[in-house]
Amino acid sequence: MSFEASSTRSRVPERHNVVPSGQCRTAGQHAAGSFAPAGDRSIGCLCPTGVRSMADKTSFTKDEWTLLLESPMIAGMAITAAEPSGLWGLLKESFAGGSALTEAASSPGTNALVKSVVTDFASSEGRSAARDGLKAKFASSKPAEMKGKCIDELRQVSALLAAKAPGDAAEFKGWLRKISQSTAEAASEGGGLFSGGVQVSDAEKATLGEISTALGV
Repeated sequence: MSFEASSTRSRVPERHNVVPSGQCRTAGQHAAGSFAPAGDRSIGCLCPTGVRSMADKTSFTKDEWTLLLESPMIAGMAITAAEPSGLWGLLKESFAGGSALTEAASSPGTNALVKSVVTDFASSEGRSAARDGLKAKFASSKPAEMKGKCIDELRQVSALLAAKAPGDAAEFKGWLRKISQSTAEAASEGGGLFSGGVQVSDAEKATLGEISTALGV
């Protein structure tokens, strides 16, 4: 019997084990039966299905994570910039964005990456990072430039999620789109404090379309 035939018969079928949440097997660790943190970029991830495990803060650089922290506010800002609603409308639109964060934090069905972002934003460090990042990006912008910049930022968010968190991308982007929709519906356009107006203006509808395109949803 040849050596090649003998080695073929004695080969043990490859076995895939369930990977604990937040961890993935590396090429060298499949045989050893050990795991490495999902954030370890020094060696490739070989999860059983061939798809990377769900992402968390450790999956991103500091600047990338800050962009994700900023993204729910940017999703609302794009709508507000499309057609300002005055002070009362602005307050209601801001409240709509805050409600989306509260809902995501409390809902048991919230995507893990979304919940990580919301939890970090609830900390003083996370809020400061998001606030400082937004200030750096938009402080010198003219009102007419705000919407376009927001759309560009959301396009970057979409690309980042596709590259670093493909398993979370659809739910995260859907969440941002929902924030934009809630913001658009929060304040009636074309009405006064006690009079009715159009719930979602034509400008806001057009912006919602741009947001959907930027996010790929």
